[in-house]
Amino acid sequence: MADALKRAGSRRVAFNVYARGMSGERMSPTGPASMRLDDLFFFNDGSDDAAPENEAALAMTRRVTEKDRAICEAVQRNLEAGVYRTGRLSPRHEGGVFAFQSLVRQWLEDPARDSAS
Repeated sequence: MADALKRAGSRRVAFNVYARGMSGERMSPTGPASMRLDDLFFFNDGSDDAAPENEAALAMTRRVTEKDRAICEAVQRNLEAGVYRTGRLSPRHEGGVFAFQSLVRQWLEDPARDSAS
């Protein structure tokens, strides 16, 4: 996987798994402060009966993506203004993400730690 990401260059790929299916996203820079997001959704049930629930899931994903975009734009403005240090996560908006990633990192480094408790 790491080799595939290196070959992708400046493009980033994300996969999201949901109860109703999954989505893939490709993020490609289009300029110093802009990007293009291409996404593709796969649903477990693509029937007409499931269409309203699938559309609701798409709407929810669009809302989350819009919030993420607003955060990225705010971070970029703060970087340009010199009031924000560079880093992977926003301390103000992504504390939960950092905590989760830290737990995963700890487990990956020593998976036996949890079983010993």
